[in-house]
Amino acid sequence: MRAPWSPCEHDGKCHAEILAALRQVQTSLSRIETQQEKIMSSQQDIDAATAALTAATTDLQGQLGQLGTDFGAIQSEIAALQAAAAAAGVDTSGLNAAVAAAQATLAGLDPAVAQITTLVPPASTAPAPPGVSN
Repeated sequence: MRAPWSPCEHDGKCHAEILAALRQVQTSLSRIETQQEKIMSSQQDIDAATAALTAATTDLQGQLGQLGTDFGAIQSEIAALQAAAAAAGVDTSGLNAAVAAAQATLAGLDPAVAQITTLVPPASTAPAPPGVSN
């Protein structure tokens, strides 16, 4: 005899199959949710690393620009010293060599900064969730 609430004519066998199928769906959804959490966590790590790299690049570019300005000021002072030293007989060759070495270091930083800058992705807006417009 069939229960009045049961559309199944096979003594509840359909209900057991449906429950088993629902458990499988629930298990699959749980696995998907776990994977999604891992992906979102990884994306947050990537976003944080990108923000840190962007900040470091911006700082490095600013420092590099300041070094260029500082070297310009040093070179002007050296030129003034050389003019005065020539009259007084002072040897500035050691100072000249030190500035040349520092300029070489600065020149080596330019490509390094450019290379780091290429690692920073351009700013973009995240896609809006379904049903929400940007």
